[in-house]
Amino acid sequence: MAIGMRAGVYEAEKRVTNAQYESAVEIIEAAANLADSGRSEMLVGEPADRAVQLIDLSERLLRRMDDDFLIESLENFSARLKDRLRATDPALVERRVGTVTRVLQEKMYGFTRSWGRDYFFHVKELLDEGEWSYLDSGSSIAFYPDEGQKGLRATAVRWLG
Repeated sequence: MAIGMRAGVYEAEKRVTNAQYESAVEIIEAAANLADSGRSEMLVGEPADRAVQLIDLSERLLRRMDDDFLIESLENFSARLKDRLRATDPALVERRVGTVTRVLQEKMYGFTRSWGRDYFFHVKELLDEGEWSYLDSGSSIAFYPDEGQKGLRATAVRWLG
């Protein structure tokens, strides 16, 4: 499941970059079908975060579309992925995808931007601290947003590439 969802994200993003929107929608549909085909426990961890990434990509792609059929299709695939996440663990629909804007490797913290807001994260928030060395500006991460005493924080962070 993880490999299929990861491939779906990478291929859909590539198609969007090349302005092949119809093809990107087909890739998202294939990923939604994959998510629907497996047992709920198969959508835990990275596959769930890849589904969150596909939902985010679908919503960004919607803003570029003017074809009613493709818009309706994207809305349908996004809703199906959200429903699948909800069935696996209702908290998963709260996860967000962000782009790392800055990492201070020596100080063990960084910042990410998602939905127009900036979030702080510390190495201890990574689900796998071994991923710390992979984080750099422009990396994608999945996380739970949290509003702490000192501001917005990203918790339960997973590096997505």
